[in-house]
Amino acid sequence: MSLLAHTKRIFTALFIISFFSLGLQGAANAGIVSSDQLLIAQQSQLDRQQLKSWIAREDVREQLIDLGVDVDSAITRVDSMTNQEVQQLSANMNEMPAGSGFVETAILALLVLIILEVTGVTDILPNI
Repeated sequence: MSLLAHTKRIFTALFIISFFSLGLQGAANAGIVSSDQLLIAQQSQLDRQQLKSWIAREDVREQLIDLGVDVDSAITRVDSMTNQEVQQLSANMNEMPAGSGFVETAILALLVLIILEVTGVTDILPNI
């Protein structure tokens, strides 16, 4: 068999394989995104950034470390929270009085600890 005939067979086989593999592609589905859905997603992203900025505060970081919580795992947990969880936590933070006193910091740390404990990131209460 000549080189030209061998090359033709290879290209023919590749063409047949690629032709039949076109049918294996899944159909693309597109949907309309409403303004409400877009606003909810953007608000959730803003709330997530706000929670991260609270955790980044030095007094909050110190309190978390004093309570035995790894700050990086707390930030990771904020990233993995659902939009509803982020919205609830952010709303609770916004309802607190202004100021950076001990009580506010302790409440923030307690909320983060509760979330981390419920999700299994930390094991503060092993018998529960």
